[in-house]
Amino acid sequence: KVAEAWRKAKKQFEWEGKTKLEKAYAIAAGSANASRVILTNFVLDFSAFGRQGWFVLHSRPTVAVKAAKEMFKAWSSKEGQLAVAEQIKSRKNYQDGTYFKAKLIKPLEGGVEGSGGREEMTNSDWIHKVWGIRASARAYDTFMLVLRCDVFDMAQAQMARHTPNIPLSELQSIAYYINTVTGRYPGKRLQSAGPFLNTWLLAPKFVASNWSTGAGVPLWRAMRKGDKMAAKIIAQDYVKSAATIMSLIGLASMFGVDFERRLTHRNFGSFKIGDDWISPFGGIPSVYTFIGRLVCGGRVDPNTGGWRPSRAKKGEKLKYGSQTSWDDVKDYIAGKLHPWPRGTFEKMFGDQFGNYVSWGEALTNMYAPITAQTVVDAWAAEGFDPARFAKLVGAEGAGFGAKPNVYPKN
Repeated sequence: KVAEAWRKAKKQFEWEGKTKLEKAYAIAAGSANASRVILTNFVLDFSAFGRQGWFVLHSRPTVAVKAAKEMFKAWSSKEGQLAVAEQIKSRKNYQDGTYFKAKLIKPLEGGVEGSGGREEMTNSDWIHKVWGIRASARAYDTFMLVLRCDVFDMAQAQMARHTPNIPLSELQSIAYYINTVTGRYPGKRLQSAGPFLNTWLLAPKFVASNWSTGAGVPLWRAMRKGDKMAAKIIAQDYVKSAATIMSLIGLASMFGVDFERRLTHRNFGSFKIGDDWISPFGGIPSVYTFIGRLVCGGRVDPNTGGWRPSRAKKGEKLKYGSQTSWDDVKDYIAGKLHPWPRGTFEKMFGDQFGNYVSWGEALTNMYAPITAQTVVDAWAAEGFDPARFAKLVGAEGAGFGAKPNVYPKN
């Protein structure tokens, strides 16, 4: 309670120190960013488990499951969140400041990190007070906190087997790796540009983390710094994650479940469960698909399974209306935009398939939760199906990307 009161007093002091123009901008930014929070956090949203936590889920599944138990405690009540926070505070690494020196987390205030404890700088305080969103935010913050601290403690214990005096550089490399693979890219340039990027992008840290994780940046960084123990642990986690993915694909094949292996297909990295595509690999497949389309100069047509070139051969021209490489870049960026810029963009130029977007559709895309949008898409295409809706809501709610098996013809 004391920490909560101090945080409120600090915010009030900072607010009173703003000029009228700064206050007007803060109110506008808060209103705009409310749409981001509504889209990604609402009532039964536990997406951190399969989205930000996907890498740990594959490399250290028991850690992810343990953190999920704490997540549900925090979701059920504020007291549950505070109880988990107190457990974290009682750990040796918290009390002696190792977590902070390694730059893993910030000191806890009211059960969350720093001032507000949000992964992305949303600048929207009032929306987090709304019932449902408040519970979902507690679940998200607590899951990520426990997951990161548990992985760090395990990695530190592995290092302690080789030397009792672990260099701080090794611990910082581990913390960098953990924050990167769990959706909170710690790059200094991104941190300084955070307020600007959050005005235009939905989740810049998460996007940067996907690219960094997919390229193996945490491993190369540890190797370049000469942190051999950290590099070994990171490499082992990458191998374990890859082995889990291959096992999932193998099991899917045994039970007759389709897995999309074609790199340039819109459902690359997804399993076909019934009539829908489910991906348990966070945002990584979209990164590889985007790069694959640019490098290969085309994509797999989801309707026919044929090849649709995005670059014309020398001396030839693309067919009228064909998707070009520039369109691929535009669509990828549009998919990562903040709801307001994206809604405006789609209203002006149409959606990623070139379809006209009405003001009602644009506002729905800005403010309707992603899970609800997924269900409505399936409903509009193939009618009411309670079992299918439950599957889609469950997949999206757990952070496993879900796409109804419906394709546009144009």
